[in-house]
Amino acid sequence: GFLAWLPPTADPVPVLSGVAARCVLPDGEPWPLRAASHVGHPIRHRNDLFGHDVNLVARLCAAAAPGELVRSSGGPGEPEPLAVRGLDATVPVWRTVLA
Repeated sequence: GFLAWLPPTADPVPVLSGVAARCVLPDGEPWPLRAASHVGHPIRHRNDLFGHDVNLVARLCAAAAPGELVRSSGGPGEPEPLAVRGLDATVPVWRTVLA
């Protein structure tokens, strides 16, 4: 896995779809990438990111199905409530299939 930072106004769908299109298994089949997006304020230290926002996006990614993006803000349709370990309240999330 990897963690990427995008500007808050960037749409993660085309970025992640591009990454997913280039991730292939040795037999040439697509690798079913799981992804998450969260707009927040991670703590930057020595070219790394830390903090609540990093933990949240990791847990959102774990909730994604293969070939899916789970995001905590701005998606088509109505959000679904997602229980996230370590948080008292649910997080509204939108799910998007990565093409």
